[in-house]
Amino acid sequence: MLSPEHSERVLGLVCLIDQVTVMVEDSGSPNEFDAARWVGEWLDRPIPALGGARPSDYMDTITGQMLVSKLLMQSQTGVFA
Repeated sequence: MLSPEHSERVLGLVCLIDQVTVMVEDSGSPNEFDAARWVGEWLDRPIPALGGARPSDYMDTITGQMLVSKLLMQSQTGVFA
């Protein structure tokens, strides 16, 4: 059984994987793309839009997960405001 904090983190990861899957499908090239692997690698990279922090640093709270999700959406559209 997972603690509420770990459950939130797992659900947040599942949502991000689903989000990336849809983004790739919308781009028209989902063949052999492993969204779970990509998300796992991306979460551990320092991101300039986060001041050099890693997205994984924000996954412990729902607010942080929403920020990371928004960052992914912005990267798809090219809008970082």
